[in-house]
Amino acid sequence: VYQPYHMFGFAGIFNTDIIDYVNFSSGGFSSQYGNRLSSVIDLRAKSEAPDKFSGSGSLSLLSTRLTLDGQLDKHWYYMVSGRRTYLDHATQFGKFMGWIPETIPYRFQDGMAKVIYQANAEHQFGFSAFGSSDNFQDKDKSTLYATNFVDYSTIKLPYSLNTKRKFQWDNAVFNGHWEFKNENGFLSRLTVFQSRATNDLGINVYYTPNKDASDSIRHVVDSLNAIPDPNPFAIDNQVLDRTVRWDMEYELHNDHKLLIGGEFNRIQLSYYWDNLFVEANAGDNYQVFFDAAPDSFTYRRLVYNYAAYLEDIWSLNDQWTVKPGIRIESFGHSKSSIVVSPRVAIRYDLNERLAFKAATGIYYQSLFNSREKGYVGFLEIPFSTSGMKLQKSIHYILGAEYFLNRDSKFTGDIYYKHASNLSRNRRATSNTPVFIKGESDAYGMELTWKRLGKKFSYEINYVLAYVTRTFENLTYNTNYDQRHALSFIGNYLLPAHWSFDFRWVFTSGRAYRPASFSAPYYYFNPSEGQLYGGDYNNDARTIEFDNLNFYGRYPVYHRLDISFVKTIEFKKWTLKPYINIINTYYKSNPLYYQDQGTDKAIISNKPDPQYVQIRKRAPIGIPIVPSFGAHFEF
Repeated sequence: VYQPYHMFGFAGIFNTDIIDYVNFSSGGFSSQYGNRLSSVIDLRAKSEAPDKFSGSGSLSLLSTRLTLDGQLDKHWYYMVSGRRTYLDHATQFGKFMGWIPETIPYRFQDGMAKVIYQANAEHQFGFSAFGSSDNFQDKDKSTLYATNFVDYSTIKLPYSLNTKRKFQWDNAVFNGHWEFKNENGFLSRLTVFQSRATNDLGINVYYTPNKDASDSIRHVVDSLNAIPDPNPFAIDNQVLDRTVRWDMEYELHNDHKLLIGGEFNRIQLSYYWDNLFVEANAGDNYQVFFDAAPDSFTYRRLVYNYAAYLEDIWSLNDQWTVKPGIRIESFGHSKSSIVVSPRVAIRYDLNERLAFKAATGIYYQSLFNSREKGYVGFLEIPFSTSGMKLQKSIHYILGAEYFLNRDSKFTGDIYYKHASNLSRNRRATSNTPVFIKGESDAYGMELTWKRLGKKFSYEINYVLAYVTRTFENLTYNTNYDQRHALSFIGNYLLPAHWSFDFRWVFTSGRAYRPASFSAPYYYFNPSEGQLYGGDYNNDARTIEFDNLNFYGRYPVYHRLDISFVKTIEFKKWTLKPYINIINTYYKSNPLYYQDQGTDKAIISNKPDPQYVQIRKRAPIGIPIVPSFGAHFEF
């Protein structure tokens, strides 16, 4: 899935009611997974129902979701699920009532359907379809005037100019599989799927006559609408991935389990936009899909990838588990035609409470995005390494697990990842991006404490991370660099079947590279031997920003979300009405910045705050959002 988020990255596209389990590998992942540099999220949907028919869902002020699944008989399983927000309708009602000044013309929806046929004890066939869509759509109406050049007065025209904007991004995934397993511990799974991700944006400009306009005026309006727009604005991007994959598992004996497989995928990249800056009026500061987007752009690539893997899960005894693996890949049209990726993971259980683990491996990736200076990380289109060296990373990970008791668990990991042959877009005036090569280093630690209690359960996570990139002999922090991240998630059981849920997050400011900055003029008078220069208020200039030496950071981010849930049990029903509040104490966290001139500039911290000022940017963040609703299961 190439666009796995709603709302610019702030909500996932998968309804949690359909998920069976999630395997998240933050590094050192298995040789089963390829064409990824850093991490993998393997999400599996439900494939069987506890009863013949069951369901779950919720209804709230902002969204509705419903999931139904069941077994028609011992051979057939089905599941359907859907979700939709109605933020657009809710804000329209709020504006009508006078509660809010503006509406938010945004909605998203997603859905999944799945069918499994269990032919017999050995053969299973399945098909699933998943889709998601985000849609911004608004329009405005402008009154038009004509100027009388004799007395310079204006006359209101009997028709208006209308502008309609639509911005939409979608996912569509179709999957079919055949699974075979026997009593000897052999399992084979053949999967065929297609994944399509699109985003398109269009602006339509047209005229409408006033209600009391005459037939001649309406004829004029029809003539104006028949004239083609001299600067049509359109965006049409698509990623189409078609893949065939075969995975096998075989139990050699009690000590060894072999994983063998291969895959072929065909990826079509197709991007197009026209007159981006004419309508956006954003100049070179406009970055959406990659840094320094040109006014008009066309990019077409067809990529073929082949891969095969082998992994052995070797249990030496009750204490040692070793997973050596190797992955062989061929990425079409890259300079490295065939690459070999050895990987290994080791786990040592000292006793029932304490275990140590380690992992290392080499990873390659044929797709990349090139976007470091944009505001919000959404709709990042991938590019192909065709004709370039493959991106490569090496992972080194050490970790430990400690069970204080049956209900309390501590995990800790330290890691180091080095990546080479990374690509970044160099600012260019042509409509073809010019990519330059660089490398990066990421290192840090992750700590987690989980406790399950009879009344109070919680989880505390802390991440310390450093991320740097080096391009053209300059090392700098990227927007992936966020030094500290702390989260505290909990559930407390109250009397009368009530519960209190909370989630508090605290993060240090992540780095960002602004599009422009202000600097004073300086000049040297050789006859006097003096350096002259003005200050920012009286003698400043705005400079287009493309210097890796300079960067800024967002302020510290913290937010508290809470909810109160009541559990009501019926015979076969469970109803959970709830009240929740997002951003409870209304912290004004900037999600991104906008250029607002050079007054009261934010001073950068590198290389010298006396010589560079980053232009002031107004914060835009999430307000306090109260809501209520009910979750149900049957």
